[in-house]
Amino acid sequence: MGSLEKKLLSPDGKTSVGYLDSPEAIRLLQWLNAYYRDSGLKTPKSLIDTYQQFGNHQVGMVTGRPSLQWNTEDKDIIGLAPLPHFADGKRANPVSFDGYGISQKSKHPLEALKFIEYLTLTNNEDSIKLAESYVPTSKLMAEATGQSSDPIKSIFVEELNYATKSTERRFFNAWIADKDIKTHFEKLLTTEDKDIPAKLHELALKLDQSLKNQDSLSNQQTNSTSP
Repeated sequence: MGSLEKKLLSPDGKTSVGYLDSPEAIRLLQWLNAYYRDSGLKTPKSLIDTYQQFGNHQVGMVTGRPSLQWNTEDKDIIGLAPLPHFADGKRANPVSFDGYGISQKSKHPLEALKFIEYLTLTNNEDSIKLAESYVPTSKLMAEATGQSSDPIKSIFVEELNYATKSTERRFFNAWIADKDIKTHFEKLLTTEDKDIPAKLHELALKLDQSLKNQDSLSNQQTNSTSP
């Protein structure tokens, strides 16, 4: 969907109507269901099942988050290529990232800071080991740990040139907050093509309600901690 300039949430992250139930999403789900029918593979019974089949080399491709683990064992067999994403006609790669922080209650904040700098900003045995599964946010570190020259890892490093802010976490939190959303999606994996547009729209409405609930809960927590 990203290659067609379509996301699952609006740019402001407030609604999935027109996105999760977009023509692109409909075609994608129809393609997925047809893929299972035509390939003779067992139709997935859940989101996790789908994730595992496409992420654990069972279908000859890797999509989305599993690719963060590089899957270097397959590089000589099927290789690796980026799936271009676009926004407003330009390359855009929504990314999520992990970070390291120091607790306000830390008894050794200076030592903690030195350790973070050691692990993320200097070239050493431990930072190289960490770079086996993550792309450093520093291009200098990507070069120092050999990622920029690696035929597989360099593809991920190159994608950082098109990094944009992602609504992925907001979408994920709203998705898991309502078990009915997960159940609704799993039923779509066996839904006939003609019924998918209406069912996806129902799912988008459910997700919007979950987004509103998440915002309401967040506001309550903010107000309860205000001085």
